[in-house]
Amino acid sequence: MTFYHPKYYAALRAELRKLQAANKQQATSKPEPVQVQEATSVKPQQTSSDKPQALHNKQQASSLK
Repeated sequence: MTFYHPKYYAALRAELRKLQAANKQQATSKPEPVQVQEATSVKPQQTSSDKPQALHNKQQASSLK
């Protein structure tokens, strides 16, 4: 692991805070248009069921060849 001077990390945090503030200001001033996904790429959501699910931890028989 590489060791960096503590001032390096302080500068890194300051830069990150500056970027986050700029992004937050951009988000509040101008809403971005919502992109619409194609109908073919939309997967149906699975609904929860009250039925118990089958257990999948059964051992399979090994075949000797």
